[in-house]
Parts: sequence; structure tokens; C-alpha cells
Amino acid sequence: MSPDLTAMNAVHDAIRRDLVRFVQVFAGTDPVSPRRSVALGRHWEFVARVLGHYTATQDQLLWPAARTAVPASEQAPLDFIDEKQPVLVDRIAVVAAAFAGGAAAGGPAERHVLAESLERLAMLADQRFGYEESTVGPVLIKYLSDAEWEPFEAALVSVTDPEQLLPWVLDAAPADVIATLLGGLSVDDQEGYAAVWKPTYRDEINELW
Repeated sequence: MSPDLTAMNAVHDAIRRDLVRFVQVFAGTDPVSPRRSVALGRHWEFVARVLGHYTATQDQLLWPAARTAVPASEQAPLDFIDEKQPVLVDRIAVVAAAFAGGAAAGGPAERHVLAESLERLAMLADQRFGYEESTVGPVLIKYLSDAEWEPFEAALVSVTDPEQLLPWVLDAAPADVIATLLGGLSVDDQEGYAAVWKPTYRDEINELW
């Protein structure tokens, strides 16, 4: 069987979604309270951790497997990803430095710089994910086996506990994605998602957006 890229693409969309939300907050004129600033900084750390883990896990597991499985004549998309990877990593570091420097709680000038840095990161991430979805993904589906794909997917979702990761990934996700990812859970975890995980997540992000 071919790899199922649903989980990977859902992570793409969750990162895209929250980067846009960050830009909207910091590019806006509404004041950001100290409490909200702290919450936004904490959520940025989570998003950055997921994004950094995503790229690191690709480097450690996915791309080596792809280099072995994909014929040399069809590895140009993998070469392109390798070439662009440092740009994305550097931009994550720029945004992280702005948050660490207190820009989230700063005045209009600091917020403007943070918003611009986040917008640039959002654009880079969207371009990267879009290329993976349109160009790299079909190559992976064509040449990778489930056995070659599954170690990457397992490592990808191990970035944090499922009760934290899954509600975040599924926030505003299409119904078919929600059904697919929830369908992979045990009955107990499905009940936990509905009764505890999702409500807890909603409470936590209410002060963000």
C-alpha cells in the first residue's frame, strides 16, 4: 500500500492556520494584554516546536528513506527541499528571537516588526508545504512503502501527547480529515477527545484568538 499523507498534510494546515492568526493579532491595532501576551508567547513556543520537530524528523527519517527509494532521475524535488530548508529554519529563529525579546508585549513598532517576521515565516511555510503537497507528496506515494513511511509518521506525531496535539491539528480541519484521524484512535481515546481533549484545547485558545 502507498503512504497515507493525511496526518502530515493536517499538520501543514494547522501550522499555516496559526501563523496567519499570529500575524492577524500582531498586525492589528487592538491592545494585547500582558496575560494574552504571555499566552501568545507560550503558544508560539508550541507551534515552533512542532514546526522544528517536523523539519528535523523529515531530515532524520523521511528524506533518507526517500533518497533510497526514489530513482535518482526523480529526486529533483528532494534536492529543492534540501536547498530551501536553511531559509525556513533561519526564519523560525528570527521569529523566536523577536518573541524572546518581548516584542509580543511591546509597542506598535515592536509588534509591527514581529508581525512582518511572522508573515514572512507564514509565506515560507506555506510555499514549502504547498510544494510538498503538490510535488513531493506524489513522488513519496509512488515510491515509498508503508514500512518506509510509518517510522516518519510515528515520529512526527510523537512531538507531544496526543491529547495536546490532536485537538490543535483538528481545529478547523475538514470533516474528512477529522474522520480519518479520529478513526485511527481507540474507542477510549475517541471518547477522551470529545469529552476532555477538545474542550480543554478550546478553553486554552480562547485567550489567544
